Amino acid sequence: MAVMAVTGLSACTGDYAQPPVPVPPGGIESIGTGEWDDPMSVYQASLGAVNENLDEDPWVSGYIVGWIDVDVTNVMNELSTRFTVPATVATNMVMAATPDETDWSKCISVQLPSGPVRNALNLHDHPENLHAFVTIQGTTGSKYCSVYGVRSVSAYTWEKVGIEPAKPLPPAVFRKASSVVSGRNYVMVASGNKLATPVQGTYGWMYTEDVTPVDDELSFKSASSFFTFTAAEGGFTIAQPDGRYLYMTGTYNSFNLTDNAGEAGTLFTVTPNADGTFSIENVEMKKTIQYDPQYGSFGAYSDSRGVLPVLYEEVQSE
Repeated sequence: MAVMAVTGLSACTGDYAQPPVPVPPGGIESIGTGEWDDPMSVYQASLGAVNENLDEDPWVSGYIVGWIDVDVTNVMNELSTRFTVPATVATNMVMAATPDETDWSKCISVQLPSGPVRNALNLHDHPENLHAFVTIQGTTGSKYCSVYGVRSVSAYTWEKVGIEPAKPLPPAVFRKASSVVSGRNYVMVASGNKLATPVQGTYGWMYTEDVTPVDDELSFKSASSFFTFTAAEGGFTIAQPDGRYLYMTGTYNSFNLTDNAGEAGTLFTVTPNADGTFSIENVEMKKTIQYDPQYGSFGAYSDSRGVLPVLYEEVQSE
């Protein structure tokens, strides 16, 4: 646990009896589903409530009212719960339904793992957060410092709602190409199932992943191994998803990367062949992109030592 990684601090372990849970000021009706736009209340979290219908951890709203002094004891109780600042630990905080709460039995414990959330919320570094309203996302239904609360907080907002989840992108579909259109995205596949992946670092080979074309199409949940072919005088530039361009230099059969599309060695001619493959030749070095089965990667060679790629073009959304 991240809380155990802080030198000199005790972890909140153990499982002791939970004190009676009071009804919140708004009555038991003041509850939520845990969705980003309908957070759970402190009352629900104090009962260990969970929502198994959620696809992610629930959101919980309340006020930051204190912290647990784990140097006294790793159990949240009247001796360890502090409602004043500055705090001496940054690994946890205490939340309540009202900003001026000072009864520990009406509060919940909150674990703050190391990282951006802890850095922003903890009362050791930010005493000004005391009494602030916050909505946090984390795991409910288990005990921390021996009382129910929120563990492993991963996100927060200072609003009454959480953060709306990003909508999933539609799957990327690539269809076998017979020619190349400037500005379109393509994937390279050799030997039927060897997909070329972008070069890592500033130079190197295109290593492969196995794929399974179906009816001359490839589908990806999210495409990350495509290359953008853009027409230029004398050929095409080939850019990776990060915007860097492939180029060749010296005697190397591997690829270099540059941010400058006009740099020498960035132009390639692209010629379709009768068997459905493409000859993609670097204009400067006169080397052709091929998959070399011996090394399991794509390079560019002056001789015919490997397999030419088939290109699949990304299907344009309507």
